Order: sequence, then structure tokens, then C-alpha cells
Amino acid sequence: MTSPNDTEKRRAALSAHISDCERGGFQLESRTDTQAILVRRSRLERFSKRAGERVVIWVDEHGTVEKRAIEARRW
Repeated sequence: MTSPNDTEKRRAALSAHISDCERGGFQLESRTDTQAILVRRSRLERFSKRAGERVVIWVDEHGTVEKRAIEARRW
């Protein structure tokens, strides 16, 4: 079982990683305490219906941040 302190550490690690990704051009699409989905769109993609690059970021119970590319959102 995770303690509230562990959850807070995971939340802080995720926030820091999201900030790094936002500086790299990603925008936050959704977020929970331990997972977030980010998307990066080119200028052309911002004005079209084309989906941009999407990644999921999560923090495991040991505090390790991991990131993986995921499929484009289908409308």
C-alpha cells in the first residue's frame, strides 16, 4: 500500500517531467496523480484535424518516470 507521502512524491516527479516536456513543445491533454498524456502538434497540425505526436508519461511505485509514444487520438 502506498502512503500519502509516496503519492505526493510521485505527483511531484510527474509535474517536473511534464514541465520539461512542455518546454519541449508538448501540451498537456489529460492528467491523473501518476499519469499524463501529452501531445505535440506542428503549426500545420494545430489548424487541421490531423493529430500530433502523443505520449503517455507515468510514475511507477518506485518513483521512476517512464514515457511511451501512443496512437493518435481518433475523433
